[in-house]
Amino acid sequence: RLVQQARRGLALGFKPALAPDGSGGSYFLCDARKKRVGVFKPADEEPFSENNPRGYVPHDSSNEGSGGGGGGGVDDDAPTESLRQGIRPGELCLREVAAFILDHDGFSDVPMTTLAEAQHPALHVNGANWTLSEGGASVGVHSISSPLSSTNLMASASTGGTGISSSGDLVKKVGSFQEYVYSECSMDDLSPSKISVEEVHKIAILDIRIMNADRNVANIMCQRIPEDPDHFRLIPIDHGYSLRSVCDVAWFDWCWLDWPQTKVPLGKKARDYVLNLDIDE
Repeated sequence: RLVQQARRGLALGFKPALAPDGSGGSYFLCDARKKRVGVFKPADEEPFSENNPRGYVPHDSSNEGSGGGGGGGVDDDAPTESLRQGIRPGELCLREVAAFILDHDGFSDVPMTTLAEAQHPALHVNGANWTLSEGGASVGVHSISSPLSSTNLMASASTGGTGISSSGDLVKKVGSFQEYVYSECSMDDLSPSKISVEEVHKIAILDIRIMNADRNVANIMCQRIPEDPDHFRLIPIDHGYSLRSVCDVAWFDWCWLDWPQTKVPLGKKARDYVLNLDIDE
């Protein structure tokens, strides 16, 4: 349903809006009423992927000659640079979806996440700004290209840094689509004293299960509880650095590690949830 709403918004001309922060390309998508409904994160705009919009591009030439038309997979020659060891560029979107699937019964309130394809001139392509050896493959291992109609091509005044490659193709991108969560603030703006023990435990259980290596305060959104305005409900986002092939989570990867709520034993609901987890499901 949310994907269809975002499609209607794009059809009405509401272009994807690049988030002001972050290390990769994250775009807010609106519905027909210009209300934000989702966040799209293209695989080829992740840190050290070929079309990253924030300068985190690969510094080797391993992308050169890889060609386009791939289905979003990462081959053996893909660049190994990454912000965290154990995850290749282009794989973060898969971890985002996996975190949602592993949040059984919505216990930790991970927003709905799925894989999606999108194409729009506002999506970033480095082909006009970088050479292939600098990581500027306008059509790379994570991108699918389709011909751009002459009408749309003439309507585009400039292709530099947009979703139109230097060859005149509109790039179709594969990435994660996550439900947009409205919130009062993030934990960056809030004291842990405003959070209940149960809310902290649900985040900690999720991060331990998926070995999340990027649980900073900006990745926890806070929604005020109407029945108790002085306290907040936590919504975890950004799980791209989970389920890595390297197990080296450090103390600073989990912002909740020194919160007083973690010193309290699990309540009955959390304890029953953990005991009922089945690793085969």
